[in-house]
Amino acid sequence: KKSSKNMSEVKDESVQLVFTSPPYWNLRKYSESSSVEIGQEETPEEYIENLVSHLDDVHRVLAKEGSFF
Repeated sequence: KKSSKNMSEVKDESVQLVFTSPPYWNLRKYSESSSVEIGQEETPEEYIENLVSHLDDVHRVLAKEGSFF
């Protein structure tokens, strides 16, 4: 089982389709893990910072002609 939280194994521009539905800030907890997941940050600003960082990595792996939904 893998998560898109760490995509270091994925080559640049190698993904043809990204379909995502990021969690809303502070709405629900998806796991009991000790690591902070997107949506569980202390402030909305931290949430935006983490989400943007994650989406930067998504952009890195998305092929030039790929689709993002």
